[in-house]
Order: sequence, then structure tokens, then C-alpha cells
Amino acid sequence: MTTIWTDGRHGQARMQPTEAELGQQVRRALWDFTSRTSTRGTARDKTAVAMVRSQYPATRGLFSDAALAAVLREPQDGLCSWDAYRMLAAANGEDVPSPTPALEGLLGSRCSRCKTFFAAREVAERERGLMAAGYGRYQRPTSTGFIWSAGQAPAGVVASPRRAAAAAGPQLSVRDAIRLARQRQQQREAAYR
Repeated sequence: MTTIWTDGRHGQARMQPTEAELGQQVRRALWDFTSRTSTRGTARDKTAVAMVRSQYPATRGLFSDAALAAVLREPQDGLCSWDAYRMLAAANGEDVPSPTPALEGLLGSRCSRCKTFFAAREVAERERGLMAAGYGRYQRPTSTGFIWSAGQAPAGVVASPRRAAAAAGPQLSVRDAIRLARQRQQQREAAYR
């Protein structure tokens, strides 16, 4: 910023436009260019990008070629310039960055489809970070079959047959259980004789 004097007052003046203002200026320049040229297709896109880069050197690190070419598209059927930018970026193998004031100045307002896309992408990035931090190891509580939670069942109530068997003590094999039953039967018969 530089210092200026206006009507005897000391003030500040910006020499460079903000990124959002630069985006709006570039959009207007691209629209003027397309209304004056007769070229079409990729030749028009390359010429327009070269014109913008020469007239607005600050756009070199700010806007990609796909973003500048998206302004030249005439979106139809409920699409917006952001949709055109997403398609061109995907075709060029670029990642679509999150909306910034500069891109909003260049591409204009987003349609509901784009707002949903960027909101879902933010949620996915946030969840990816949570999963990486270990918050994704959630384990569902096991059901007890009753209305009370696990570990708080009243005494004497067993929630499953396996728990009942575990509470009964060590289990015998089938062969040992049959042998034990025969011995008890013989003991009973001997007691009645």
C-alpha cells in the first residue's frame, strides 16, 4: 500500500487488487475475449489463457489453466462454472482445490450440486483424519438379550446358554460324561439291592 493525500487528508490506497477482485477482473476479461473472438474449441482456450497470463501476471500461481478455461464454458442444464472446472480438472488429472475467495471471484457462485460436493469432501477429509487418529476403532456393544446392559444383570439370570455352561464349571467330554452316567446308575442299583 502507498500513502496518498486527498483534500489535505492522509490516506491509504491499494495498488494491487485482492484475490477475489482479481478473479472478477479476469472473469470479465475472459467474457470480453470470447465475445470478440471467432475461434472455438481448444484454440480459443489456449489463446484466452495466454491473454490472461500476459495481461494479469499475478494469475500464474493463483489459477490453473483448467480454472481459466472453465470460465469460457457455457454451462447448461443446471450446471455452473464450478462443474465445468471439476470436469476439466479431472480430465487434466488435477485435484480440484477447495473454494477460495479468488476462485469464487473467478468462477462465480456455486450451484447446489457443487455446494454438496465440497461439503461432502470436507466431511470425508475430516473423517479420514479421525480414522488415522484411531477414532475409527468403535466396537458395538454385545447384546445380552435383556433390557439391562452387560454386567448389570440381576443375580441368577443368565443371558445365554454359553454363559450358563461357563458358570457350571469345567465341561466333560462326551465319552467321560457317558462313563460317569453309567457309574452313577450302577451306584443307584447297588443301593436298592
